[in-house]
Amino acid sequence: MDNNIENSFDISVIVPIYNVEEYLEECLDSILKQGEVKLQVILVDDGSTDNSGKIADRYSEKNENFICYHIENGGLGHARNYGVQFATGKYIVFLDSDDIVVDKTYEKMFNASEMHGSELTICNVARFDSKERWVSDLHQRVFKDSELVSHINRNYNLINDTTSWNKLILRSFYQKNNFRFPENILYEDIPVTIPMHILSNKVVMLSEVGYLWRVRDGGLKSITQNISQIQNLIDRIKILELLDNFFEKNVKDKRLDV
Repeated sequence: MDNNIENSFDISVIVPIYNVEEYLEECLDSILKQGEVKLQVILVDDGSTDNSGKIADRYSEKNENFICYHIENGGLGHARNYGVQFATGKYIVFLDSDDIVVDKTYEKMFNASEMHGSELTICNVARFDSKERWVSDLHQRVFKDSELVSHINRNYNLINDTTSWNKLILRSFYQKNNFRFPENILYEDIPVTIPMHILSNKVVMLSEVGYLWRVRDGGLKSITQNISQIQNLIDRIKILELLDNFFEKNVKDKRLDV
C-alpha cells in the first residue's frame, strides 16, 4: 500500500491497540463491512504484551489497505497521535480496538458529510457486552431533540458529545486546527472533541446507532471502567483545566461554559 498518495482513500481509520486479543478480531472484522467507501486502516500496536500485535499483523498481511505499526507503549493519546501522521484519506476516524462499527456506518457518514459539506459528522452509540446491547446514556443526551445539520452554538446538547470514536473528521480541518490528544492522561478525548464542535462549520448528526461501545466483562477492564482509582479523578480535573483554558480563549457564549 502506498501511504504517500494524498486523498487516495475516502477515510483513514486509526485503531490504537493494546492487549485486546480477546476482542480485536471482532473489531477489525467490523471494518471490513463498511460498504462502498475506500478505507485506509492504520493499526497502531502500542506495545501489546499479548497476541494483539500478531493479530494486527495478520490482518495487514491479508488486506492491502491495512497497515500495522508497532511502537513502545505510550498510552492511548500517543497511539492516536502517532497514527494520524500516516493518514492520507479525505477524512479520519478513530476506532477503539475493543469496540465495533455497525455495518456500513462509515459509508453512511462519508456520504452525509459529502452531501452537507460538514467538517464533522457524528453517529449515535450503544453500549454492549457479551450478552446484550443497551442505550448509551451519554449519547442519548447528545441526540436528544437532534436535527440532521446543526452546531453546538445552537444545540447545547452537543456539549455531551465527548467521545472521539463516533466522529468522522475532515482531515484538512483536523490539520488546520492542530488537534492533538494529550498524552499520559485519561479522558484524553475531551480536549479534542469539544474544540472540534466549537471550531467546526457545522455538524451532521446521524441519530441511527453506528458505533457499539463495549463494556468488558472479560478479565481486563477498560480505562473508563476503572472509575474507583484516584488517578482517574486527578486526570478528570486536569482535563477540565485544559478545556477551561480553551474556552477562555475561544468561546464567548457563556451558556457553553463547562
